[in-house]
Amino acid sequence: MPIRLSGLEFLALLVIILVLFGPGRLSKIAGELGRGIQEWDEGPEGCPKRRPGGSPRTARKVGTMIKEIKAYVSELSSGLKEELDLLDELEEIKKDLEI
Repeated sequence: MPIRLSGLEFLALLVIILVLFGPGRLSKIAGELGRGIQEWDEGPEGCPKRRPGGSPRTARKVGTMIKEIKAYVSELSSGLKEELDLLDELEEIKKDLEI
């Protein structure tokens, strides 16, 4: 059964805690509690907060990004192929001029 406190009872409890621990120690406890909660939310070091691709929206974004990357790589590779073909032609012209 949960304990229910009225506003006055809660205030009295806070005053008792303040008297027992003092304002300096109470602020230190609150700071440590806040850091502990923050570390708990962040999880262990190196672990992602959420698994990638956890939502359909994220999956669509990733799919779109993959398509864009594939198109960019295809464009680059076709450009490189053209440059290699030009280099081959230049090599042939150079050989013809040397003869």
